[in-house]
Amino acid sequence: MANTSATCGISQLLACLGSNDFKRLASAKVLVVGAGGIGCELLKNLVLSGFSDIEVIDLDTIDLSNLNRQFLFRYKHIGMSKSKVARESVLRFNPKCSIVAHHGNIKDSKFDSKYFEKFDIVLNALDNLSARQHVNRLCLATKRALVESGTQGFFGQVNPIIFGDSACFECDPPPAKKTYAVCTIRSTPDKPVHCVVWAKHIFALLFGPKDKENMLSDLAISLDAANETNETNNHNNQTNQTNHSNQTNHINHINHNDKSNESNENSATARDSKEKDSDTSFEKVAFRKFFCDEIKKVLSEGKDWNSRPPPKPLDIDQILKNQHNEQPSQSASLSSRAERDQRVLTLRDQTMHFLSTTRRFITERKQDIGFAEFDKDDELVMDFVAAVANLRMHIYAIPMQTRFAIKGIAGNIVHAVATTNAIAAGLVVVKAIQYLVSTKPLNSQSTCTSKPTPTSSSQCTSKPTP
Repeated sequence: MANTSATCGISQLLACLGSNDFKRLASAKVLVVGAGGIGCELLKNLVLSGFSDIEVIDLDTIDLSNLNRQFLFRYKHIGMSKSKVARESVLRFNPKCSIVAHHGNIKDSKFDSKYFEKFDIVLNALDNLSARQHVNRLCLATKRALVESGTQGFFGQVNPIIFGDSACFECDPPPAKKTYAVCTIRSTPDKPVHCVVWAKHIFALLFGPKDKENMLSDLAISLDAANETNETNNHNNQTNQTNHSNQTNHINHINHNDKSNESNENSATARDSKEKDSDTSFEKVAFRKFFCDEIKKVLSEGKDWNSRPPPKPLDIDQILKNQHNEQPSQSASLSSRAERDQRVLTLRDQTMHFLSTTRRFITERKQDIGFAEFDKDDELVMDFVAAVANLRMHIYAIPMQTRFAIKGIAGNIVHAVATTNAIAAGLVVVKAIQYLVSTKPLNSQSTCTSKPTPTSSSQCTSKPTP
């Protein structure tokens, strides 16, 4: 069935182009860099358009998160090379094609200028800025045509870069990174992103290198001091337990009622000591400082809260006390990480996540404290940042977010849309065909959107490049 579809599509293109131009496509040697969202669509389009001599390079392996939009891959392929699996899948559309797959980094020395010189055109399907710049420079050095492509959510663009005819990929400076006023982050957040930025600063403050430039440096808490407090409390607790044991042995001769009363008193004393130790734990000290004391300080500054609700300090004792009256934890009832990531958890759950992730980092990542850096793909780090951000949102009456949404904000991720990838990949092939068979200069950039509009579900526009 796939072969029949391929034959039909190729026959139609042959009728449109004519035999000479079609032979040009079939004999053209094409390099595809990237076998991800756009790359999968691109490889499929190429073999269905008559291209038969293709090489593809990708250093990545297939992840579960790729399967919703990278249609050449299946669950059984998880952990395997993207480029090699893509090759096998695409050959099912047209087995007569010659496709060579490389599992490697485009920056590897073997993919040098001499390697690039053997291709007629290079098609970029990368999401890494450094790699895109590298390919751009190699194409300029070898005077090879490059078709750049990229998507961001519902929007995409395709940019042909022809040596001597158009601006290169690095001619236009990248857009400046979005920044936020310190006072907004510190005192008056009104968007989830403000709270996520604050949470990342808190992570760096607690576990990262010392940084006097951190806007929250005045909120620093000494982990060593907290540990000393805990060690002192633990020592006192052990001493109390020893004394209680001696007292119990001493009163063994007292009647049963007196012994029972004494035992109850000892249990109560031990419980009080344990609770005192727990209250001075580092994670609870941090919670009170970040989510109670700091908020009270903001309220004392006399800001005008007439246009919005004032922040409300969190009382950790009250939150934990109320847990006995609440329904079972949402996070505990969700069976998978994917389910938890897509749910907005309760205030109590966010509090428990903060306490547990802070404690886990202290005990499981002790060697990283003072050196840790934010990594959106580190589960423990992301759990901590999500909990801190959501607690901050609750304080300022900002709707709390799912962990999935916070990861996207924290990692500056614009989640891929399969339809946009498909449109962009189609435009790449159109540009490649135009370059290979047309005598007219190819110097226009195309943009596309898959966002629904009142008149259509997709739009494409072209404009001249500088």
